[in-house]
Amino acid sequence: MVKPATIHTVLSLALSHYRPIHQLGVKNAFLHGGLKETMYMYQHLGYRDHRPTHVCLLKKSLYGTSAAYPLSYIDDIILTASFDVVRKSIISLLSTEFAMKDLGPLSYFLGIVVTRHAGGLFLSQRKYATEIIDRAGMSSCKPSSTAVDITKPKLSVESSPPYVDPSHYRSLAGALQYLNFTRPDIANVVQQFCLFMHDP
Repeated sequence: MVKPATIHTVLSLALSHYRPIHQLGVKNAFLHGGLKETMYMYQHLGYRDHRPTHVCLLKKSLYGTSAAYPLSYIDDIILTASFDVVRKSIISLLSTEFAMKDLGPLSYFLGIVVTRHAGGLFLSQRKYATEIIDRAGMSSCKPSSTAVDITKPKLSVESSPPYVDPSHYRSLAGALQYLNFTRPDIANVVQQFCLFMHDP
């Protein structure tokens, strides 16, 4: 996954040099194919059992293995180039390796609606934010324009009972972190929320 700062940088450079920004859709195969060969892989970095020198036997194919059977999944690519001929050349080269489509000027990328105007780009995650509010069960709550006072934390381990579903809490925390992409104004609140991910 590309970092938000990288996306911001590429978009800013493209705008400052008046370059068109295109999006491409690439179809890939991932974890849903069967394997005919016997294949092993090292244990994932986040997973280590008490026998760290053991390897894992693959039962499903991974992207890039010769026995992969595609399950359609669209990868988004943002492409900008100094000249149109360069952009077309890059798309042509990529097309020889991947099934892909030029989706035209950038309008929707990783759940972010992109609108171009005379002054630049407007990035919106309104739909994504609404989905987070729904997932949190807060769609009937009224919005507040009052900033949260971060000098007086609203959450603490002692002030309330443990959250009923820790995985739901962590899922919401991750979603809020991604929302920071277009809403840096909520960064402090999200940071406070994330302080309790280990034991919500």
